[in-house]
Amino acid sequence: MPSEASESSETQGHFIWRELMTEDPARAAEFYRALFGWTILETHAGPEGVYRMVQHAGRELGGIVATRPEHDHPRPHWLSYARVPEVEPICARARKLGGAELIGPTELPGVGRLAVLADPTGAHWAVFAVSRARPLPERPPPGVFCWTQLLTPEVARARAFYGELLRWGVEPAPSPDGLPSVMFRASGKLHAGALQLPPSATATASWLPYVAVAEITAAERRAQSLGAAILRGATELPGLGAFCVLQDPTGAELALWEDRVPS
Repeated sequence: MPSEASESSETQGHFIWRELMTEDPARAAEFYRALFGWTILETHAGPEGVYRMVQHAGRELGGIVATRPEHDHPRPHWLSYARVPEVEPICARARKLGGAELIGPTELPGVGRLAVLADPTGAHWAVFAVSRARPLPERPPPGVFCWTQLLTPEVARARAFYGELLRWGVEPAPSPDGLPSVMFRASGKLHAGALQLPPSATATASWLPYVAVAEITAAERRAQSLGAAILRGATELPGLGAFCVLQDPTGAELALWEDRVPS
């Protein structure tokens, strides 16, 4: 988990940490090292085994966690952590608003306090109370998480939940398929969004993290050559950039983003 870095209120309400939950952490680490050039450090985490810390571009980004089938985890996935001032009040309010508490408030000595929740549309996410967190640069460099997108069958319900729970501002967003889409603003900055899943979709609601890349086509080809499945090929958002969605070799989904907004 993140160490305490420069203190900032700019990250309140933002996703500040991501963890890959997978049954094959060694294979995942090999893939992401090769794709993004991540530094992945192994530390012993007591009974939980080895925790793999992800570092890149001078900052800690997240971790890779080994899961076991008998623990009834959902399929391999990235879990995104939103920074909050206090965990318990958020959990209580989330339950009142129709969410569920999957893992209750848990203390990480010397780090902070967390809980894992499900929103009313079924997406898993986490809240994290830490005293300090580094703000992201305005344009995250390649290899750094730059956005988090909620894919959900009920955008209206999700926007009401997060708007009330975390006081996120909500703004309309461009959609590549013409489906309902919004962006979320926290601490004065756009940092996440929600996109309606099409009626034909079989996927469940989930938060999809985006990683910045220098060039989307080259990154997509590189990911595929390393064993990823491409779920959605490079797609343009005119005036903004381009993205693609992949499934890593262990089954977790992730998006890549090339920012084309002029500096």
